[in-house]
Amino acid sequence: MEKAGESSVIILSDGTNEHEALIHEIDIHPVTGVPRHADFYVIEKGKKIQVKVPLEFIGVSPAVKDLGGILVKVLRELEIEAAAKDLPHDLKVDISALKELTSTIHVSDLKIPAGVTVVGTLTKWCIYFRSKRRSRGSSSPYRHVSYRSRKEGQGREGG
Repeated sequence: MEKAGESSVIILSDGTNEHEALIHEIDIHPVTGVPRHADFYVIEKGKKIQVKVPLEFIGVSPAVKDLGGILVKVLRELEIEAAAKDLPHDLKVDISALKELTSTIHVSDLKIPAGVTVVGTLTKWCIYFRSKRRSRGSSSPYRHVSYRSRKEGQGREGG
């Protein structure tokens, strides 16, 4: 079960019949880390199912490596619909094509396997960059911003 994950189909056998199923939830012992109980979804033959599949980010982005950009992962999983035999364990997102700080990857840019349909909008962002800002005279790569709230009844900032 540890290798299967929540989007991988496993075969459950009751001794006479075999059933395709997805892992729904696993109860883990808090001290030993040993699974105590598992819940499964049995899949009806011939029916498509909707599951959330994790995104696996692979490669090295030149915008991070060379330009110092900060990679912001907007999505960590994606909801898909597919027949049980077509369900991927995960979806690979290659970030090596992200060369500029203005580069982005949308859901529509992902390589979706045959037989798999994305549920929802294809224009969602998977990844974008946030650039580091340097303030004058600072060696820190991050810009420092201070904030003071305004006290009621005062016309200037209070401390």
